[in-house]
Amino acid sequence: MTITAVEYGQTFRIRVSLWNNQTMLTGKTVAVSIRRQSDGEYWTGAAWQVAYVTIAMTELTGNVALEGQYEYAFAVPTGAERYDWNVKYTEGSFTTYFRGSLNAVYDLNASGNLIVAGGGSTSVTLGPVVGTTLPGSRVSSPIALECFANEAKSFVLTALDANGDAVDLSGMTLRFVVINSSVPAEAQFKVEDADITVSGVSNEVATVPVLATNVPNATTEWHWRLWNIAVPAVLLNGTFKVFPAKKDTA
Repeated sequence: MTITAVEYGQTFRIRVSLWNNQTMLTGKTVAVSIRRQSDGEYWTGAAWQVAYVTIAMTELTGNVALEGQYEYAFAVPTGAERYDWNVKYTEGSFTTYFRGSLNAVYDLNASGNLIVAGGGSTSVTLGPVVGTTLPGSRVSSPIALECFANEAKSFVLTALDANGDAVDLSGMTLRFVVINSSVPAEAQFKVEDADITVSGVSNEVATVPVLATNVPNATTEWHWRLWNIAVPAVLLNGTFKVFPAKKDTA
C-alpha cells in the first residue's frame, strides 16, 4: 500500500493502469471506494455514508499515452484526516487490486505560510502476543514522534493488532511515558489516563497532550511508551525527538 501526503483542500487524482501483457485494456468498468479512517464512512462522490459504496472511474482518452488509464479526481476535504482508497477490477476469473492511502496533513494560511496539522495520525501494527500479559508481551514497530523545544503538542495515536484491526482502547487505563534511555532508564515526564482522550468509531484513537513545560530547550532524543497499565502491557512505542526552536536571530 502506498501512503501519499496531500495538501487538504486540493484535488488528488487516483489513477490506475490496466494491461494484459503489453496490451492496454480499454473500455473497461473500473470503480474505486474511498474510506474516511476517523469514522469508517465511505465517499459517495457527493457525501459520506456508513454503507460501503464504490464510484465509477473515468477512462482517459485523447492519445495513445492515456490508453488503459482510469482516474477519479478526489477533492480532499479541509482538515487533517486519512483516507484509504481501494480499486478492484475483475475480468472473468481474474481480479486486480490497487490500494493506497491519503494523509491530508497540511494547508496554507492566508499569508501563504505552511501550517502542519499538529501531531498527525500515526498507526503501527502490533506483533503477536507471545503468551503472557507481562510488559513486553506485545512487540510493536517503533514510530518517531517529534516536536520543537517548549512546544505544546498533541499526538494522535492508533494501535492496530496483528490482523490489522484497530485496538479498542475503551476500558484500558492508559499512560504515556517518555524516558531517557540511559542505564538505568530515567523517566522524563508522563501523561496519565485522565488527560488522554479516547475517540473514534471503535474507541481506537488516543490523543495525548504534551505540555510545553515538558519539552526542554535543547536537542534531545528520548523514547516513549503508551502503556495499558491495568495489565500492564506496552501498546505502542518509539523515539521522542526534540528540536531547538529559535524565534529570533541576532
